[in-house]
Amino acid sequence: MTVRMLVGIACIALLAAALPLGGNPQAPGSKPTSTAVTFLPEIATVNQKVDFTATVADTSGEATPTGSVDFMNGATKLGTAPLGPPVGDGQSQATFATRSFPVGIHGQIYAVYSGDKNFAPSNSPVFTLIVVERPEPCSANKSVWGVLRSPSPVSPDLGCPKTLTVCIANADKLELSIEGRAGDDQWFLNSSVSSASPDQGIAGQCYSLPPVRFVRLIGENPLGWYQVSY
Repeated sequence: MTVRMLVGIACIALLAAALPLGGNPQAPGSKPTSTAVTFLPEIATVNQKVDFTATVADTSGEATPTGSVDFMNGATKLGTAPLGPPVGDGQSQATFATRSFPVGIHGQIYAVYSGDKNFAPSNSPVFTLIVVERPEPCSANKSVWGVLRSPSPVSPDLGCPKTLTVCIANADKLELSIEGRAGDDQWFLNSSVSSASPDQGIAGQCYSLPPVRFVRLIGENPLGWYQVSY
């Protein structure tokens, strides 16, 4: 075997070693990227469409990544979408929509950018999607009222947001808070009630709340009631 043949064989071996498995010359590059994902709504009902948007950026802002993004729910791939045209300096986006989520808390929602010949893959932070049962339609003819009393002065689920009037019958504490909640989100303060005189409790006062599904009184031994205002 001649020297020329030996050199040729060595060059082929070096070239093969430099290629990724399968000889694919389009393996992901090394330029760093960042991936972010948003989705709406963040609290969805069963069979409601959830729209996802992933934004992939060149961290240097010099060029625009291409390729595709996988939208994930834990280890389950929800779908894949291609990156579109540039939307800013070194940024491009992929969009995806699905109605496939069952009722529950889905705490592992994230996006995975697969990379291209210039840019490295990257994952987005993880977010939580909450899916609840579809509420029954509200009925203006339904009479809703109840008593709010210690030690658990919280109304039951009213079924759908309703405008309420809350009246205070009595409370030992001189300051009382009336809070409402529209659904599975946080409580919000509607009114902070104070007694006009330090030697008397809070009684005989009524307050209107915006549409809520839950209402509660916060104070010492509160007693009151709520009713629907149409």
